[in-house]
Amino acid sequence: MRYLTYFFSAALVAVFAAFTFSAQSPATVTVQGNLIDTICYGDATNMGMPEAGFNDDHMVPGPDGEMMEIPNCATACANMGIPVGVAEGNEPGGDTYILVTPATQLSEYMDQEVRVEGTRVFDGGIKPNTIEVKEDGEWKEVEIQLMM
Repeated sequence: MRYLTYFFSAALVAVFAAFTFSAQSPATVTVQGNLIDTICYGDATNMGMPEAGFNDDHMVPGPDGEMMEIPNCATACANMGIPVGVAEGNEPGGDTYILVTPATQLSEYMDQEVRVEGTRVFDGGIKPNTIEVKEDGEWKEVEIQLMM
């Protein structure tokens, strides 16, 4: 009986050690693409028309069912706090990442090419360490303020 107790104790320690030492540290990632608002781009993608929500001016179905343009829609959404994201590759329909940062700080950069380096905090979510926008062919760092 004593050997059985030792065996189960050793097995329990081995399992605990395996879980403790296999815990991975958060992955650092870099993505580059177009800064989008997630609600309009997500809705447009679900309708099979990701290009309709890809730019700052969005195409949405009007009251009569015809598509109509909403100017500066992405900027307005970011100013309201709708999460922003990066559509990787600067083309509609690519992988999309949600930026875990205050959207209002990025509203003036909607529909611009961005490069984000940060920590993957969940599948598809990045907590940015740095965000850069491309202006006149040059990368310019955007100052973001986080609580932590």
